[in-house]
Amino acid sequence: MIIILWIIFTIILAWYGGYRKIGFWGAFFLSLLLSPVIGLIAVMLSKPLPTKEELEAAAIAKESAAARDTLGIADEIQKLKGLKDQGIISDQEYEKQRARLLG
Repeated sequence: MIIILWIIFTIILAWYGGYRKIGFWGAFFLSLLLSPVIGLIAVMLSKPLPTKEELEAAAIAKESAAARDTLGIADEIQKLKGLKDQGIISDQEYEKQRARLLG
């Protein structure tokens, strides 16, 4: 009877571990080989996997940061062009700073 309960709790913990960083198989083998209590502790200590909404929000934030960086570079090049046109910096300095900004 104890073995049956051990296996049932192991499967339950493995299922719950599938939604966390430890994963299904990690929680399964840890619970099966050591103890369901140790498996429960390991599952509860592991971080939850990000939800679909969190992944989408992270992707949107990354895209907007890339767009901001692109606009920032374009603004800097425009400022450099204005300085060059006013004669404040030379053509060589403009090209050097432009190359630095572009990569």
